[in-house]
Amino acid sequence: MIKRIPSVGQLTAMVVFALSCFSLVLFLWVSFGGPVPLKPQGYRIHISFDEAVQLAQEGDVRISGVNVGKVKKVEPSIGRTEAELEIDERYAPLPVDVKAMLRIKTLLGETYIDLTPGTKGKPTIPENGTLPVSQVSTAVELDEVIRTFDAETRAAFGDWLLAQGAAMNGRGDDLNQAFGVLPMFFEDTNTLMDQLRRQDRALSRVFGNTADIFEAFDSRPGQLTELIVNFNQLLGVTSNRSQQLTEAFEEFPGFLRQTRQTIKRFTEFTENSQPLIDNATEFGEASGPTLKKSVEAMDDARAIINNLEPLLDRADTGLPAGEEFFELAAPTLSQVDPFLRQLNPILEFVGLYQQEITAFLANDAAAGQAQFTNTGNSARQSGHYLRAMATMTPDSLAYLTNRTTGSRANAYPVPGALSKDRLLAGLQVFDSSQCAATAMPPLNSNGADYDAAGQTDAKMNSAQWMEILNNIVYGNLPSTTYPAPACNQQSPMTFGGETTQYPHVRKRTTPRA
Repeated sequence: MIKRIPSVGQLTAMVVFALSCFSLVLFLWVSFGGPVPLKPQGYRIHISFDEAVQLAQEGDVRISGVNVGKVKKVEPSIGRTEAELEIDERYAPLPVDVKAMLRIKTLLGETYIDLTPGTKGKPTIPENGTLPVSQVSTAVELDEVIRTFDAETRAAFGDWLLAQGAAMNGRGDDLNQAFGVLPMFFEDTNTLMDQLRRQDRALSRVFGNTADIFEAFDSRPGQLTELIVNFNQLLGVTSNRSQQLTEAFEEFPGFLRQTRQTIKRFTEFTENSQPLIDNATEFGEASGPTLKKSVEAMDDARAIINNLEPLLDRADTGLPAGEEFFELAAPTLSQVDPFLRQLNPILEFVGLYQQEITAFLANDAAAGQAQFTNTGNSARQSGHYLRAMATMTPDSLAYLTNRTTGSRANAYPVPGALSKDRLLAGLQVFDSSQCAATAMPPLNSNGADYDAAGQTDAKMNSAQWMEILNNIVYGNLPSTTYPAPACNQQSPMTFGGETTQYPHVRKRTTPRA
């Protein structure tokens, strides 16, 4: 037995523990609907029900499924039940045109009061007011529904409930698993119904054909009897092989899963093959004129074949002569092989620049098409002249030991280097390290006067000559601000199986097959 006085810490711990227990009990009391002591009374109204046996104190009061208050008192009256409701402050007061009805929350009979929202802006029910009986709907309880049956039906319903209880005894886990797969069942059922909805026309035809089948059965009763007898025999055979049938049904879900995957893959295949089918249709439409032309070509081919007979007659003597010619030409052709091994790489390299060669030939032909007409006294009154354009840059005015900042020379341009897309991106250089090698040299105004082709009357002094050069070559800009194009390093070029900075045209070592 402890005889010493408790310390302050022990007393504090006991007080805290007692308050915690009291708070927990109070929380549970309030959570389960118990009234809070000393709590101020809220907005209350009275409702009279003709029957409210299962309505309990602290029952829920709801509007559109939302809890708005509690039932504070339930008192029996003469032939009716009086209920006092307390409405939460945020939902009070209620309009005068609200309606009330008892509803069952669960199958066990737990009852709550359901109120309609009423009309906003109408007068409200005063504090401790009573809702008119005309606005209280009569509720139908489950026991009232059962009492509508006669005694024999009620006894049969009770036997059925007892039989269901015996059937479910010990199968709680199975029932829980059955409820667990219900969402998947409803999902699959929804998928099935969606498929049936898409095939509503075909389904209608099936039911229509079923009606025809039943009419045929009705017109042939003897055959229907024979069918039923045969079906009975089939059921007997099936019962003898129940084990095999059970195994078949056990494998059936797996078969359905595989079938579902197969249908899904087939659907994906159909969706992916639809563009191919569309392209094939377009190809068929586009190839129609070609096939028509091929028929005409076949007629020409048939005429050529018919005319081959004289050629075949000459082939009896021509083919031996040709064979003799090739035998005699073999030494000569063997001497051509080394030459072709040197020539073919050159032709392949030139073939890469077909666009540039075509442009050169076209521009060369166009350059010589310019015409002139002499209006003087010369005997030759007209003729052609060659168009030419000379570019003048600071590099062309003097011999420089290094490249200047504006020089973008490229002795090995890749094929298509002068195409529109590449020119818009900027000229590519062979070696970008020399893009800023030397600053742009300024013009030197110290020099002799310029004599234009020895014509003394056309002499210009050095200042005039420098001004012309500065305008044409430098664009009237200082040499320090002379604009320089972008310096883009040209990527390596692949030719003859080699990727190098410039193409290597080598002799082919082996003949190409």
